[in-house]
Formats: sequence, C-alpha cells, structure tokens
Amino acid sequence: MEKAFKLLHKENTQLKAENAALKLENAELRAENKALKAEIIVLQTTIKQLMARLEDLERRLKLDPQTSHKPSGAEPFRKPISTRGKTNKPSGGQNGHVGKTLAMTDTPDEIKIIPVNCCEKCQADLSQQKSKRNRRAQVFDLPDPRIIVREFQTEEKNCVCGHTTVSKLPKGVQLGARYGSLIRIITSYLNSKQLIPEERVADVMHDLFGVDLCSASVGNHVIELSEKVKPYDEANHKAAAGERVKHSDETWFRIRKLAAYLQVLSTKTHTHYKPTFKRGDIIRTTGGVLVSDHFVSYKTLENIRHAFCNAHHIRELEAVSQHDKEPWAASFKKLLQFACHRAKSPNIQHYQPAISRRFDELIEKGLVYHALLPPLESKSGKKNRKSYNLLIRLRDNKESVLRFLYEEDVPFTNNLAERDLRMMKVKQKISGGFRSMEGAEHFCRIRGVMSTLQKQNTPLLPFMKSLYPSIA
Repeated sequence: MEKAFKLLHKENTQLKAENAALKLENAELRAENKALKAEIIVLQTTIKQLMARLEDLERRLKLDPQTSHKPSGAEPFRKPISTRGKTNKPSGGQNGHVGKTLAMTDTPDEIKIIPVNCCEKCQADLSQQKSKRNRRAQVFDLPDPRIIVREFQTEEKNCVCGHTTVSKLPKGVQLGARYGSLIRIITSYLNSKQLIPEERVADVMHDLFGVDLCSASVGNHVIELSEKVKPYDEANHKAAAGERVKHSDETWFRIRKLAAYLQVLSTKTHTHYKPTFKRGDIIRTTGGVLVSDHFVSYKTLENIRHAFCNAHHIRELEAVSQHDKEPWAASFKKLLQFACHRAKSPNIQHYQPAISRRFDELIEKGLVYHALLPPLESKSGKKNRKSYNLLIRLRDNKESVLRFLYEEDVPFTNNLAERDLRMMKVKQKISGGFRSMEGAEHFCRIRGVMSTLQKQNTPLLPFMKSLYPSIA
C-alpha cells in the first residue's frame, strides 16, 4: 500500500512538472502569436503604404501635357490631341477674317521701264511711239548691307587773346574707334529678342555685315540698352499693376547654376518680368482682378480679387477622369468647357444660374464618391487623394473659378502670362541659364519693354534708335 502511494505521488509530481512546462510553452506561444499579430499589422500597413505609393507613381507616369502642367516640349514625339469640341465651321479662315498679303505701293523707290523698241512680228521701229498701257511688277528687297564709317575731326585754334579753343565731338562720339548705335541696337535685338547667344550674334554680324565683334562687346551692348530702357520698364510695371485685369505667373529659371524663378505681370498692353531666387517673391500689385494659378503667394496680395486659370483645372480633371476613373470629373470638365463657350454670348445671364447649380451638384457628387472610398495610409497618417484635394479647391474657390462667367473682361485661362513666359523658357533651353543675377535682370528688362512694344503695335527699331543720340 505504501509502495502504491509512493508511485502515485511520483506520477502526480511528474504531471505537475509537465503541466508547468506546458503552461510555460503556452505562454511563449501566446507571446509569439501576439508578436506575429503585431508584425502582421505592421506589414499590412506597409503594404497599404507601398500600394498607395505604387499607385501614385503609376499615375505620375501616365501624366502628359494634356493631363498635367508638363510643357508640350517634354514629350516632343507625342501626337497632340485637341481638347476642342467639333463645330459646324469649316477649317481655315472664317468669314470676316482679314488676311495679309504683300500689297503694291504707290511710292516705289525706283522705277525701271522695260521699253518696246521694235515690233516682235515685223521688226518695225516703235521706239518713238508712246505706250498705250504700262503694267506694273514690284519686287521688295533690301539693299546690300554695307558698313559706313564716319570720321569726325576736331579743330584746335589759338585766339589772339592767348586762349586755345578745341571743337567738341557730337554726343555719343568718343576719340578712337567705336561701333555706332545701329550696330549696338541690332546686336542687342538679336540677343534679347531673337534669343541668339552672344558668340552666335558675333557670327551673324560677321556673316551678314562684315562686322568683327567679340561676344564681350555684344554683352556690353545689351547692358547699355538695358540701362536706357530701365525707366520704360518701371513705367510698364506701374501701368500693368494699375490695370483692372492683370495676369501673373511664374516659372523656374537657372541663374549662376542655381535654381531661380522668373515672375511675370502681364496685361494686354504691358509686360513686366522679375527674376528672383525666391519663388514667393512675386511681383506686387493691388486692386483689380489677378488671373493666376493657385500658387499660395498670390493670396498674400491685398485688395485683389482672384480669377483662377481654368486650363489648369481642365488638365487636372482630365487626369482624374482618365487615370483615377472618377465619374464626376468628366462631367465637370464638360461643364467648364460649356461655360467657356457661353461666356461671351450676349444672353450669358440666362446660363449663369444653371451653370452655378450644376457646379455645386458635381462638387457634391464628387464628395459623396470620395466618402465611400477607403482612406489612404501614409507614414505621417491619413492622406488625401489628389482628386479630393482638387474637389476641395474648386469648392472653396468657386467665385474665382467662375469669375470669367460674370465679368466680361476676365478671361477663361491665364494664357496671356503663360505666353509671355514661353519664350523665356526657350532662352533657357538655348543658353542654359545666366551667369549672374545682373545679366538676368538686363535680359528681362529689355525683353519686357520689347514685349510691351509688340503688344502696342509699336515698331521696335524706331523706338530703340530714339534712345541713342543722333549723329549727323
């Protein structure tokens, strides 16, 4: 009996040891399971973030100039697709379009009569007979370019009183040899207006006119013209800022191998440029309506009513429609295009309430659509989709988006400022950038004055010649 009791006690002790070992193993497994669950949660979050990142990168790869702010030159081999709708109008010039052709003048510089001396049939003498009719043919051409060298000699004379009088050179003429004003104007024009680099300007002057220039001389001519047009550039800034409707835009520029920015303030009659290293250092203006994009620095301007560029909105809506497949975007794009086509019609007031209501309906439709979508995850927390941000931007800036619909002189897009910036980007592509901020300022000053003259249909050459003293 005692032996059996000892055996049972031994088995009970073994069972207790095994039970303790199982509890320990169970605790370890629970801890391991908890750690695995936490790791799964982390992996799931990482996968969501990576999927969102992948989706964003794929979306970026699909963007093109039709669906983003990329310039058309970024994809030179892509066939452009017009966003204009079909109309019943025939292609080419429309009725009422005034064409341009070379017209004959009533005051030719030279008249050359081709005589008839004899009859082409019987060879009779006709040299003394008066012509019954003269038919005219005119050829417009330039004279052969030729350098004219004017030499000025001063005189020195002694008076009986003992004083020596020396005659003075005309204003703008110095002792020694120098290039005349027209050569300096042409070199500055080729460099600043036609965007030809300095060394190639020197080549052009040598090939066409036989003038041997160095690139440093071209640079000096540009600086000289810049100083002469400085008051006109300041007046352009003042005039553009005082207009009721003005346009502003910015683009990146390269100065001293550093990233800089070029700001522009444009109207239909004036252009003013400003290079700067700070993107937020915008051209200041007050009062009136400013047409621009959604760059936040423009909102710091005082007493300004904004009108936002709808070309940007249409491209963003096209991207949301094509790549994100959100149904409200295509309808919103069509609404803006419809409003654009109706904005200049005489009975626009009949369309305004319907367009405004449809605007609000599509905004609400887009917000409902996004409310049903799962949230995006990021390292910093929840992240809004680009299409949702666009919706909020359109909703919060409805008045500025549709201002063109209620104010006749406000355009649908900011195309005016973008056109004024376009050739400045061509300058950067040709030359790569500027070596100094002063060089960029000189170029922008001349370019702004030339753009203003072009908008005002003022000939460039007579204006620039008026800046230099006349040498008789």
